[in-house]
Amino acid sequence: MILIICEHGNPHGKAVAQEIKRRGGPVAWFDHSAFPAETEISFWASKDEGVHRSLRTRSEVVNLDSITAVWLWLPAQPVPHQTIRGAAERRFVQCACEYFLLDLWQTVDCMWVPGPWSRLMRAENKISQLQLARDIGFDIPRTLVSNSPADFAEFYRDCNGEVISKIVHSRAWRSIAEYDPLGYTQVVSKRDSGYAHTIRYCPTTFQAYVPKLFELRVTVVGGRVFAAEIHSQQSKRSRVDWRQYDLGKTPIRVHDLPKDIERSCLAIVEALGVIFGAIDMIVTPDGRYVFLEINTLGGAWLWIEELTRMPITAAICELLVEAKAGTVLSGIVDGDRHGN
Repeated sequence: MILIICEHGNPHGKAVAQEIKRRGGPVAWFDHSAFPAETEISFWASKDEGVHRSLRTRSEVVNLDSITAVWLWLPAQPVPHQTIRGAAERRFVQCACEYFLLDLWQTVDCMWVPGPWSRLMRAENKISQLQLARDIGFDIPRTLVSNSPADFAEFYRDCNGEVISKIVHSRAWRSIAEYDPLGYTQVVSKRDSGYAHTIRYCPTTFQAYVPKLFELRVTVVGGRVFAAEIHSQQSKRSRVDWRQYDLGKTPIRVHDLPKDIERSCLAIVEALGVIFGAIDMIVTPDGRYVFLEINTLGGAWLWIEELTRMPITAAICELLVEAKAGTVLSGIVDGDRHGN
């Protein structure tokens, strides 16, 4: 049995479920937001009878002991039952549910794609990613992450005022309104730099602006690498951050990745202790490949697949369908290892 942990209706979840079913694999779907109001989960443990786990929804009962693989994609937060009305009580229930689920998933010993929850939480940390990327040999932008106005001012001068800003972690974006411009990469103008004192109240990521010929989304699935060019510079809207999509004016094409860059992409995924990663890079006008970040828990690929016909969903489902009960991540001994 393959378990999908994802919000109901998510297009990536639908694509994975459909492909698994097409291959004849049994699949169950669990949405964290359906717990505990619409789902019952039990964990039993005793010295003599061992450990057993079950998940019961309105439509099915899933024996979690029989799970051979899990696909985890941007899980929602648990939602307390509507009969619990007090704000403090709802926060308590939600917190208890979150800890219960995260603890429970640690005990399900099988193939996890992108990877086990504990490794994904570490893998999503952007400062750690940059340090690891540099150690592996990637070219990275000059970076400052700080809440010091003085350090920012020095950094801004050293970069001749050609600086962009980012939030420190994607979870910070999810905490604000969807599509809020705070979540996008921004050019720091001279006028903006005059408000440098405000960063004292919240750490921010600053990087030297890297000139772009085009950008890359490199999706690693197991030992396979799928690279796509994003010609973001052809649209004013997507020039600074391609996530401000203008797909009609930004061609997406298959990219022939140099072998040394491909090896580095595989190395950083393995070093993070995961089996999937969506890497964002810049190709500069003079041909340099510059690493920006890697997304493991929510690296979207479906739109890349639809525009390039690269079989990314099929590669993900091959990992899931071919996994056996008790399988660990192939080739990974220690999730903290730097993979050299």
